[in-house]
Amino acid sequence: MDFEFPIVLNEYFSLDKEKSPDDILLCLNNISRTLVELSKHNSKVSFVRYNAIWKASSKNVEKAYNMVWEGEFKDSHLFLLALEDRNVQSEIASDCDYLLSDKLVRGFGVAVEHDFFCISAPNEPTSNIRLQGKKRELDKDGNLVETSESCNNLIDASEKSIDLMNGTFLSGVEKASHLWEKRESLFPYLRFLSRVEDDLNDLPDACFDQVFRKLRELNWSAKNWDVAIKTRPTFRTRANPDSSSRRNLFKLVDSDGVEKNFHYHCYYNPGEGRIHFFFDPSEGREIAIGYIGLKVLDPIKR
Repeated sequence: MDFEFPIVLNEYFSLDKEKSPDDILLCLNNISRTLVELSKHNSKVSFVRYNAIWKASSKNVEKAYNMVWEGEFKDSHLFLLALEDRNVQSEIASDCDYLLSDKLVRGFGVAVEHDFFCISAPNEPTSNIRLQGKKRELDKDGNLVETSESCNNLIDASEKSIDLMNGTFLSGVEKASHLWEKRESLFPYLRFLSRVEDDLNDLPDACFDQVFRKLRELNWSAKNWDVAIKTRPTFRTRANPDSSSRRNLFKLVDSDGVEKNFHYHCYYNPGEGRIHFFFDPSEGREIAIGYIGLKVLDPIKR
């Protein structure tokens, strides 16, 4: 089964001032060939931040851009443009910098923050299956703090890369019940009420892809929630509280034995699918999932 799979361009190679325009186009040509092969194994592969590379303030990048319609790179350029998904988050959400070696690389930061894969040009310093870098930001006292960060990185279309790409989400995950069985490894920042197991067992196959993606997005929101600063997570998906007149429908007993209101929800298709959840910064950055199913008209069964 295919999933939406954004792959972010690691623009590290384009920041090298020693790279000629031809070198830059060769790197992009190799990346294009890799994406062609990877897309054969996952039809929902998409490319993120391709246009961002042309915004770099470098004369050689500018010269390379003026050459994209020439020679053998023309087909690669058209392919990358067609594959680019501009609906996917392509900027760093937080006020910080991400570095590979000594270079500021925004593509690396986007991959880290949004739990995406990077793709890098082969035969470069960043041609490793796991990108290791740093995040630099100011703490609440104005001090500069550095932490280590990493993300998965694709450098070719080898069997190892394909297994890494597909195995991340697809290994042993073929139906909704597997989301429950593997919930701790797939969604380490989400907590599921026991009643959700039945919800997932009853989930129609047509909704599996959407629910999986929405749960991944909620997991990202919990992972990146700084409860010391924000009272609610930043959501990558549309998420809303229910109206006050309907909130009594969503009262559930949590695993700590306390009744809580799971009225906050996000949406999935086809149909009027809802994922209802609860969060409280005083309880940490975890998001508790209480219900997955069609729009609720009567109180949720506990």
